[in-house]
Amino acid sequence: MADNDSGSDLDAIKSRVVTRLRAEGRWLKAMTDRDRLMKEARSVGLSKHEAQETTYRQLETLYPPMTQAEIEAAKAAIEAAQTPMEEPQEKQVGGDAVSGEHHAEPVQSVDESQARARNQDAGVVGLDAIPADWPTLPANSSLAHEIQWVQANRLSVTRTADGLTIVDLSRALQPAPSWSALGWLETSIRAYSKFVDVAAKASASVEDEREMVRRERLAIDEIRGLLAEMR
Repeated sequence: MADNDSGSDLDAIKSRVVTRLRAEGRWLKAMTDRDRLMKEARSVGLSKHEAQETTYRQLETLYPPMTQAEIEAAKAAIEAAQTPMEEPQEKQVGGDAVSGEHHAEPVQSVDESQARARNQDAGVVGLDAIPADWPTLPANSSLAHEIQWVQANRLSVTRTADGLTIVDLSRALQPAPSWSALGWLETSIRAYSKFVDVAAKASASVEDEREMVRRERLAIDEIRGLLAEMR
């Protein structure tokens, strides 16, 4: 029964994310991130089911919900970009008249608004409130770097009130390395046991790499010693 419930949860989140992103016209772009996140999750040893659930939860963070006005602005920007540039035309976007020659501005406003949108269904508040002194976050960084950031900052930036987990990113020791790191932070809040599994596997991968580097250095030192004896 637990497996059936888990499967139902996965179906629900996949349906929710795909339906919303298609309606917002962002699903094609999100598919690239979906494939990348799936590969990363599988590379640290998650099962297919766990990797899918983790991936779609991170997509919810990477692509927060847009307002209707933002969706209309994005569509207007796309239409303007596809229209041959003949003469500047006035377009009505969000109740304000803007010149056709400035059709790129709505796209920028949509990107900026993603950092401020709130996922009401997540039960997590504040992931969208990026501190003003943080640099622009890339989409992703190395998995080990992202996991280490969450482990170092999770207790500092989270607190619970009224059944919600409130995130205050201004209390972080350093800015997040990427948007994906914020997705892992949400995973650590909503599914801590799964995050621990990923963190353990990511740490093991880092240790393996360090051990390999150590062995290579020892081998190089031995070769240098042999060369010195031959001389």
